Amino acid sequence: MGIQAIILALKNNKRTKRNQFDKNKVGKGTSNGDFVDNRKTNTYEDAAFQKKIFEEKRRRKQKYYFIIFLTAIGIIILFFIILAMLNLIFNPAP
Repeated sequence: MGIQAIILALKNNKRTKRNQFDKNKVGKGTSNGDFVDNRKTNTYEDAAFQKKIFEEKRRRKQKYYFIIFLTAIGIIILFFIILAMLNLIFNPAP
């Protein structure tokens, strides 16, 4: 009788955990369900959107390369300034 009581107690105390990614249940504190896109776009709108995205990526890449280029030029200039200063310090003009 003791083992049956333990098994019955375990069954009654079993928790049902909610999965965050469960599609049937709405998450805590949200009033929205699944995202449904009712807007249909034309092919020319899709092409224009893709073109816009590609241009933004290209500009971002160009900006990235420009910053790398300026940093490299700055490091080279700084290197030559340091060499000139060390040359003045250790080889003074007579």
